[in-house]
Amino acid sequence: MVADNRAVPCRPALPPVDPLGTMRRPIRPGRRPYRARAQIRPRGPSSPVRRFGRVLAPLEARAATLAGAAEEAPRSATDRGPPAGARRGAGPPACREAAAPGSVPALPGLPKATIPNSISDSPPLAEPFVDPAEPVNAPLSRSRPPAAPPVPPPAPSQKLARTKDESTVAEVRKLLDSATKTYAEVPDYEAKLVRREVVAGKPQPTEELTYAHRKEPFAVYMKVTGEVGAGREVLYVKGQNAGKMIVVTGKGDSLLLGTGKRMELEPDSPLATGKSRARITDAGMGKMLATITKYVEQAEGGKRPADTVKLIGPTEGVESKMALSTIEITLRPGDEPLLPKGGARTYGFDADRKSPSFGLPVQIVTLDDKGKEVEFYSFSAFKVPAKFTDADFSPDRLGGKKK
Repeated sequence: MVADNRAVPCRPALPPVDPLGTMRRPIRPGRRPYRARAQIRPRGPSSPVRRFGRVLAPLEARAATLAGAAEEAPRSATDRGPPAGARRGAGPPACREAAAPGSVPALPGLPKATIPNSISDSPPLAEPFVDPAEPVNAPLSRSRPPAAPPVPPPAPSQKLARTKDESTVAEVRKLLDSATKTYAEVPDYEAKLVRREVVAGKPQPTEELTYAHRKEPFAVYMKVTGEVGAGREVLYVKGQNAGKMIVVTGKGDSLLLGTGKRMELEPDSPLATGKSRARITDAGMGKMLATITKYVEQAEGGKRPADTVKLIGPTEGVESKMALSTIEITLRPGDEPLLPKGGARTYGFDADRKSPSFGLPVQIVTLDDKGKEVEFYSFSAFKVPAKFTDADFSPDRLGGKKK
């Protein structure tokens, strides 16, 4: 048999003829094709299923005839296998050209790619990676080793590891201990006091007073020297005057009593506390230092956050213009009865070494939870020590008339 080398375009083999898609398995000659409708039982002579069967039967017979003819008819030249004696891979010239080794049929719009016939035709491999740390006789590695993990930063020193809060608490403790030691050597003092408070939600006018304080026995004397409340005097000596404070009314204190009226009041009475947020028994630097010590000890013991006690550095006095070392304490809700929602308070310590009040607390500013000022006390013009006598805290020095 002579091979047919006519140029015939390559095409895939056609599937078996089954125009209706009813074939489920190969059809053998003399057998009817499988019909899905044979599984359905018609319900009557005029049922839709029986009518459909009468229409479908001629089509199925026609499909079977075409399928049998396709099997018995001789295959065309394009469907025949390779001719006898032809080597494997031979075929029509168009197919042989497409299947020629060393080339790939080029698609429209794409360049023709080549396939190497052997390893020698392949492009040379990249230079192998040589690790200097490996011995000379070690086999070469054709791939780079995995990247080394990043080197962690050096561990911080102990000084850098300390947090700002810890160092601040330590600095506050150092300043507090120095002030406590200084105050322990002060028997008494006299100073000018500027006071501004919010009492029962009502802001009070700024007052200027002369303030005298003795530690033992505890005694406090105040006299208003400014225009607001001019002439008012207050005296309290612990263990004397039946434990009461002696008050001389000043200008504008009471419309009923007038000015210059002398009376004795309990330190906790509404008339005594109506002009101030603090009781007279809590006056003095000793109470300030005790309050700061309480909060610092809580911060050191972990009972309150360390960042609620801070040293905020040198500042300037609001009224006195003195150089101050200031401690700021954040007050949490419940720390103090007069600040149920918390707030903040700053204590200013005199930082002037030439001042007689050096190292002592000379200014207090308290803010509520909204940042509104509710307390302001500023001491200046100190006389330390004042060298008071009992006569300086005698009721006889008070002016006014007895009630």
